[in-house]
Amino acid sequence: MEPQPHRWRNAMNRARLAYATALSAMIGWSLLAPQPAQAQLLGSLIVTTTASADGSTVSGRVPVTASVTIIGALTVRGTVPVTPSVINIIGALTVRGVQFKLDGANLGAEDTSAPYSVSWNTTTASNGSHTLTAVATDILGVQWTSQPVTVTVSNASPPTITSFTPGSGPVGTSVTINGTNFTGASAVLFNGTSASFTVGSATAITATVPAGATSGPISVTTSDGTASSAASFTVINPPTISSFTPSSGPVGTSVTISGTNFNGATAVLFNSVSASFTVSSATAITATVPAGVSSGPISVTTSDGTASSAASFTVINPPTISSFTPGSGPVGTSVTISGTNFNGATAVLFNSVSASFTVSSATAITATVPAGVSSGPISVTTSDGTASS
Repeated sequence: MEPQPHRWRNAMNRARLAYATALSAMIGWSLLAPQPAQAQLLGSLIVTTTASADGSTVSGRVPVTASVTIIGALTVRGTVPVTPSVINIIGALTVRGVQFKLDGANLGAEDTSAPYSVSWNTTTASNGSHTLTAVATDILGVQWTSQPVTVTVSNASPPTITSFTPGSGPVGTSVTINGTNFTGASAVLFNGTSASFTVGSATAITATVPAGATSGPISVTTSDGTASSAASFTVINPPTISSFTPSSGPVGTSVTISGTNFNGATAVLFNSVSASFTVSSATAITATVPAGVSSGPISVTTSDGTASSAASFTVINPPTISSFTPGSGPVGTSVTISGTNFNGATAVLFNSVSASFTVSSATAITATVPAGVSSGPISVTTSDGTASS
C-alpha cells in the first residue's frame, strides 16, 4: 500500500499539470516557454498624476500589447500611484502578486493584494525619462511582464543659496551668490529691492547691490521657486559731500555742508582739524571753521565710512593786533606791534599813513612812525585782510 505522503504529492502534481494544461489551452502559452501572448495577462498599465500647475488629475492608459507613445509624453511630479490592469484567467487565484519595476529595479515591495498598486515618490528619481513595468506572478510561480511604459519625471528644482561674498558693501558692490539650480534665474533681490545680475552657472550668480537697498537677505527666483539667504547682506551707506558754502572764511565761519547719508555723523574735519557741527538732516550739516586750521578739503565721517569734498575750503586768516609798544613817540620811533597772522603783511599804517616795517614773525612786526602822521590807530594788512588796533 502506497504511503500517504506519496499519495498527497502525486495528487498535487496531477492538479498542477491539469491547471497548466487548462491555462495553456485558454491563452496559448507553454508552462516552460511562454509565448508572446503572455503580455495579454496584464492588460494595461495605468499611471495617474496630479499636475502641479493647476491641481488637475492627468491619466494615461496604454494597453500592454500596444504602443506606449500615448503615455510617453506624460510628465509626472511628486508622488503618483502606479496601477496595472490584471486579467484573471481562472478567478482570483490566478495572480499571486505584482512587482512593479522602475528602470528594471524593484519599485517597492511586491503587492499581493488586489487591486495591485504602488505609490511612486518621483522625487527619488532623477528628472528625465524612466521606464515602468509590472511583473505579475501566478500561483504556479510563472511571471508575466508588461510592456514598458515610458514617463518623464519633471520635479521642480528650486534654487538654493549657500553663501554670498562679500557680506557687506555700498550700493554698486558686486556680490557673488553661491548655491544650486540658478539656471534660468529671473530675479535677484536685496531685501526686496531688484538688482541687476548675471547667471555665471547653475551654482553662481554675480549681482550688483541696487540703489535704495537696505540690509537684509538676498533672494534668487527661478521658474521652480525662490531661495532666500539665511544670512543678511549688510548695505553700507557711506556719506557723500556734494558741496559746501561759503567756500572760504576765517576761523569761526559757519559752513553748510550738503551731501547724503549724514545721519549719525561722528566727525567733521577741515583739512584734518576737528570742527564742531550739527547734523541738520541726512543731507545737511552745519559746521564751524575751527581754530588752527589751514585750507584744505572738508570730510564727514559716519559709521559707514568717510566722505571728503572734492574742493578745498579756503581758510582766511586775517591779521589781528593785540598790542603795540611804546604807545606814543615822535616821528621815527620804532614801534613793536604784537598780534597774529602777520606773515605776508603788505602794509602797516599809522592812522592811515604808510610806514616802513619788518615782519619779525607771524606774531610781531617792527614799524617806524612815519613823517606827517597824526595820532590814531595802527593797522596791518595781509592778503587775508586788515587788522586795526
